[in-house]
Amino acid sequence: MISRKVSLVCCSHVLCYDFHEHHGIPFVTTGSGGWGICTHMGPGCTMSDPTNRGVFYHFVEAAIEESENISGHVVRACEGTASDPAFDWEV
Repeated sequence: MISRKVSLVCCSHVLCYDFHEHHGIPFVTTGSGGWGICTHMGPGCTMSDPTNRGVFYHFVEAAIEESENISGHVVRACEGTASDPAFDWEV
């Protein structure tokens, strides 16, 4: 991915939210849209660190600007339409 100059990897299926960088490449994982959420990343689990991981129903809204800046916001389901600033990110 580094040799291909990948700017962002977006993936799904894991029933939680995660944002992290691996070798300088940002990864966004989202998948908690309607099925049972992942319980092994809950409180007390070492997978719960860093703070930009979470186990809650949500969706991710991403924006790509003409300048090629990429940003994302996490909106928690059933909690209105405002994003949760604790999980905002920018690449």
